[in-house]
Amino acid sequence: MIPKLITARWLKKQKACSSQVVLFSAKWPHGAEPTEANLVEAPELGLDLCWLATKLPRPLWAEYERQGAPLLAEYERQDNLLLAECERQRALLGAECERQQALLLARLIAQAAHDREEKP
Repeated sequence: MIPKLITARWLKKQKACSSQVVLFSAKWPHGAEPTEANLVEAPELGLDLCWLATKLPRPLWAEYERQGAPLLAEYERQDNLLLAECERQRALLGAECERQQALLLARLIAQAAHDREEKP
């Protein structure tokens, strides 16, 4: 059960990761109510709300999972699109880098050949 005021002490009792307790305490040294505003800010601070959700009573946890599933699915869909685009852009960038390196190598080889021809 999540209390009306979450404190570092409560987090420690619930076996939260020490790094999470440190992050929480830095922002809310005297604790924080689990309000919408605080919960929206928490991930921006690096706090893990999925862990906190596991402290909900079982029926609410199940509802959290049920309603969160489409959100996670959409995140994964968009993340996969971004990863594919990133890979496409990296391939283009890599090909252009190799092309530029080939041009540089060709110029330097030509320069070396020219320098050999000029030496008596």
